[in-house]
Amino acid sequence: MDNFVILQQIVAIDRAQNRFELRASIQTLLRIIGSYTSSERVYIFDRDETTGVFRNSYEWCAESVEPWIDNLQSVAPSDMPYWLKAF
Repeated sequence: MDNFVILQQIVAIDRAQNRFELRASIQTLLRIIGSYTSSERVYIFDRDETTGVFRNSYEWCAESVEPWIDNLQSVAPSDMPYWLKAF
């Protein structure tokens, strides 16, 4: 994969004029990452600093892979120890 494609998408995220453009640019970046890594899914989680709970804010799924974003809205850190250790 050409690093230029990733950098170009990061610039698109930075230059987004509104929420729609921002969301579309983030989804495109997730698709690029997922395609490059031959992944079934790529996630972005946000952590609530008050409660420590994680919320799946963005998800890209490969073709014919069912989304899990609705099932990953209140994930306790103890429910994903591997992810926390790895990332």
